[in-house]
Amino acid sequence: MTTYEKGHVVECTAQLERYDTVYVSLYSNSVHGNHTQVVISSAESEYAGAAQPEKLFNHGAIRTVVPISPVDGRVESASSAVVHGRYALVGEPTPYSDEMYDAGYRIVTTGTHQDISTRLTIKAFGERAPPVSYTHLYVYKRQTMRYPASYISSLDGVGSPTDVYKRQATALVACDVAACRTQA
Repeated sequence: MTTYEKGHVVECTAQLERYDTVYVSLYSNSVHGNHTQVVISSAESEYAGAAQPEKLFNHGAIRTVVPISPVDGRVESASSAVVHGRYALVGEPTPYSDEMYDAGYRIVTTGTHQDISTRLTIKAFGERAPPVSYTHLYVYKRQTMRYPASYISSLDGVGSPTDVYKRQATALVACDVAACRTQA
């Protein structure tokens, strides 16, 4: 089975005045949908929430509202965290490939990653802050192929599947770069 996916990944942390750490994960995927997560913690308490907004990354704009509540089960009125800002592509796409085995399947992913820059603001509990660090910040286009492990062993003698997939990823990058140049 093969899927073709594209999307965005932003993971960052921030610090609100009354809280030690705010962790934000924003993930969009053309096949699996949009997913957001926010965790706000201090020495005294921790709040968390997740959402699957219909729109997340939209023509250079990012905006989502994530409902958050205490993780320790306390009965407390829920609140929301708002993440909003802008993003832009930076640099050229670079090839990406990954292989793994899971439940008797070989999963091979090839494609491209391209860095993005952002200007985000995170609002929660009446406070706002920009991110202080990013762990992931890119857009991606990828092809993911899942094969039973027994099928892969039948390819012996026609070259390594990894080599074939890396050639495909290089071709994807060349196409992306050419398309970017014609649009500029």
